[in-house]
Amino acid sequence: MELSEVMEKRLTTLKYTNKKVSAENMNKIIESAIIAPSAKNRQPWRFYILTDEQKNYIADKMDTWINNTGLVTTINRSADLIRQVGNCVLIYSDKWDANNVDRIENPEKLLNGEDIENMVIMHDYYFDRIKADTLSVGAAVEHMILKATELGIDTTWLCDVLFIDDVINKYLGLEDKELICGLALGYRKENPKRKGRYKKEYLIIGEESERQKLCR
Repeated sequence: MELSEVMEKRLTTLKYTNKKVSAENMNKIIESAIIAPSAKNRQPWRFYILTDEQKNYIADKMDTWINNTGLVTTINRSADLIRQVGNCVLIYSDKWDANNVDRIENPEKLLNGEDIENMVIMHDYYFDRIKADTLSVGAAVEHMILKATELGIDTTWLCDVLFIDDVINKYLGLEDKELICGLALGYRKENPKRKGRYKKEYLIIGEESERQKLCR
């Protein structure tokens, strides 16, 4: 299958059977993530493959989460999906606040602009690095999704797990890691609907002359 065909074929699935993805295919999917590009080759991604018991526990906790945000969420739908799907992987990175910033001896000097060295560390680790590492993890997840699609496996990118990331991390003993997202992998129960996409004219910003070249 050509890459363009894989990208076109990929759709987010919301209804799954409980059929498992084979160990061979899961291995191929993880290996595809490992070769993804990453900022400064840090390869910040880590993968936790949930057991059925763990999937059900997390789904139950998502269902009992108290929504104090005042916003409408899809957390309950995601909980149902996690229970249904054959396989679910949580994607982590190293804990960002463990990158030496929390070891600064005189934070008041940093706040007063006197500690130039640690100001650079603060900027690099708490701004640039967080953005770069998140993008790197995203690239790894995209590799997994495209590889799964090539193998005839359906996927759903899960961010609703972040509503209870502290609960999940404590349960799995991963409090030294940063939960970025989850990925459901399995086989569709019904065909997903293709959602609309914005047109190029709306998405490309900048010089009008350059936009016209691409939006003809």
